[in-house]
Amino acid sequence: MTWVLALERTAPGDRSASIEPAPPGWYLVDAIMSGTDEDGRIYYRIIADRVVQRAEGDNLELENMSVEFTADTEVRWAITAARGIAPASRDFLHLLEDVRLVRSPEANEDATVVEMQELQLYTDEFRATSDGVIAMRSGAMDFTATGLSIDLKNDDWELKSDGTFRYAR
Repeated sequence: MTWVLALERTAPGDRSASIEPAPPGWYLVDAIMSGTDEDGRIYYRIIADRVVQRAEGDNLELENMSVEFTADTEVRWAITAARGIAPASRDFLHLLEDVRLVRSPEANEDATVVEMQELQLYTDEFRATSDGVIAMRSGAMDFTATGLSIDLKNDDWELKSDGTFRYAR
């Protein structure tokens, strides 16, 4: 996986008086980070309104972020969250607050929407897991459950506990 960061520098006199100084670290606005395979081809993009790497840590903090897989991966899921944390190892993304997975429909299908407050996303493995409460909707069907493991490429699901299922016409 390849992570790209850029630093925009401004002269000290260029800052507006209304902007408070930020703590030391790296800050990116309107960032796009790409993950590549072993041949250097992009297979996903992480788009964030803001990416922060504080001076005292190695984690990347993302705000208002989304993850989009390229068509080559055949992953039909788009993922968004209010916040994300990428640990220094870059093995996974920890998504927090208003996490939403949306599966694009094929012909004669409804879109599938899964919402939760926390998700671990393993981009290299096309896998996502959550131990929290999830809510899923697809057409007239919806259910809630606790815990989820999903293979995003093959659409294999595993719910970790019994849930509540509802079908409304």
